[in-house]
Amino acid sequence: MLQKKIRINESWLNNKVSPLGKRLGKNWKSKCNIIFKGNAVTLKSISRQDLINSKLHAAVDRRSKDYNDILWLKPTLSELEFAKKYTLKQSEAETFEVWVNGYISEIKKDLGYE
Repeated sequence: MLQKKIRINESWLNNKVSPLGKRLGKNWKSKCNIIFKGNAVTLKSISRQDLINSKLHAAVDRRSKDYNDILWLKPTLSELEFAKKYTLKQSEAETFEVWVNGYISEIKKDLGYE
């Protein structure tokens, strides 16, 4: 099975996603990675940075359902900083920055950066 080959939990892949393309920017398709290529189908994934960005945004927006996915990806400090900037652009709510900073702080602690 493909999930075993790329070493991810079966429940990690889903089809319950909101359209990311509009939020990821104009060049997101050119940054995709091929993760499987067969005779009849090619499976691609968004770039690592775009995945981290979208997972952080989803974690903040959906009250941490994607938090463990971020930890599994083990983002670097620079990847987290980039994801933070991306996520802050996703909402104009007054308290959104507080939530984003809180999640970033917890992720850094859980990854041993702090």
